[in-house]
Amino acid sequence: MVWDGDDGLVGWGWGVTVVEGSPAVSSDGLGKSNGGDTSLVSPVPYVLNGVFRGRKNGAIEKVVERRQRKTIKNRESAARSRARKQAYTMELEAEVSELKQKNQKLKRKQVKAYLIV
Repeated sequence: MVWDGDDGLVGWGWGVTVVEGSPAVSSDGLGKSNGGDTSLVSPVPYVLNGVFRGRKNGAIEKVVERRQRKTIKNRESAARSRARKQAYTMELEAEVSELKQKNQKLKRKQVKAYLIV
């Protein structure tokens, strides 16, 4: 690992330099854990062999737009799922009510039959 004392840049000695503020480096200069890390789609540029690499503005917009569409579709899907679950629950509650009524009728019929005998 190579440290540049002036800028706080960190490299691995293979011509790759991770710029502070990139997804791979936290504010204290230590590597971030992968929990919730979106560095694979992050538009933050990096330096490779002295050349500044990163996504172009159009690519950034496409990534953001794609993420927004995916979020909207996910919300719609979740809403449909909740509606299906609610309908199924109401259906089961109606069936329970109907079975309770049938059970009461059968109990009354049984009591009548017992009293007659």
